[in-house]
This record gives sequence, structure tokens and C-alpha cells, in this order.
Amino acid sequence: MKADHSREIARALESLLEGTEAGPFTREGFREVQTSVATYIVDLIGEASRTAKRHQSAEAIESSDVREASRYLTSSKRSRAGEVAGVVGGLVAGGSLGNLLAMLSSAGPFSVLGIAASVVLLVVGVVLVTYQLAR
Repeated sequence: MKADHSREIARALESLLEGTEAGPFTREGFREVQTSVATYIVDLIGEASRTAKRHQSAEAIESSDVREASRYLTSSKRSRAGEVAGVVGGLVAGGSLGNLLAMLSSAGPFSVLGIAASVVLLVVGVVLVTYQLAR
């Protein structure tokens, strides 16, 4: 969807909200609510359009595209950080486990520091993956 369509919808929403009582908000606070809602609407339309393109239904934005876009926009940064921690943890744990298995299968002498570093990285990776799964 083009940006001008998004702005049109946001302007229509703003004009709709103009007649609404501010309730517990101050005048400035309610203006900020209006601006935030309009910004969210524009962001939602843009993200829903990108979601529809990913699903190869770019001609029309389906309700499922809007729901997915809304979930993406409203998911907290904390949950994204948890996902990143899980991915990084998986990489670290996998790499260190592979290193430990290589050490076990070869007959070479290994330093205590190398073995300890691999074990510590394995534990850190498992903790990060567990953190993501527990959330």
C-alpha cells in the first residue's frame, strides 16, 4: 500500500478523534494520544503490506497479515532480546560442544584452559537457550 493511502487513513482517524472527549487526558496529552495512534496506524499498514508481500498476496492485505503485523509491532523489545539471546546461545553452545567432541575424539594433548573455556562457553550457551525457552 502506498504511503499516501496510509497518511489518508491516519488523517481520517485524527479527524475522527478530534470530536472525542479527552477524558482523563490534558489537551496536550490527548494530542499526543492522537499522534501516537496515527503513527501506529501508519506503521501497521506498512508492516501489514510487507507481511502480505512476504506471503505473496500483495494485491490485497488479509486480516491475517494485519494480525501478524500487529503482533510484530507490539511485541516488546525484551522479547526480541530474548529471541536473540536464544539464537546466540544456541550458536555458542553448538560451537563449544563441537569443540569438546573434537577434543574427545582426538588423541592430542589439550590445555586445561582450552577445555575450561569450552565447558564455560557450553554452560553459557545452554543458559541463554534456557532463558529464551523459559520466556
